[in-house]
Amino acid sequence: MSTEVDARVLNWRFVVPGEPEGLLLLPAGTETLPGAVTPEGDVLDGALLGRCYPAVAAPDLAAWTPHRKRAAAHLLAGLAAAVAPGG
Repeated sequence: MSTEVDARVLNWRFVVPGEPEGLLLLPAGTETLPGAVTPEGDVLDGALLGRCYPAVAAPDLAAWTPHRKRAAAHLLAGLAAAVAPGG
């Protein structure tokens, strides 16, 4: 059993200006954040469809696109489009 900690899990929180209520979080591993919207599995498409969020955090984008070529770029574009104006 490894005792190494995945530094991505909380590092993103040090570079964002705040954590607004309703933030869309695509967590790395089992990361959680109170007040965040956290989609699970194939529900991600529904979370992006026509919705805007005050902020989006995806510390491990590749984990959300494990089996599709060029899917990470497509997902990143969708996440960027889901950020509300001023977010």
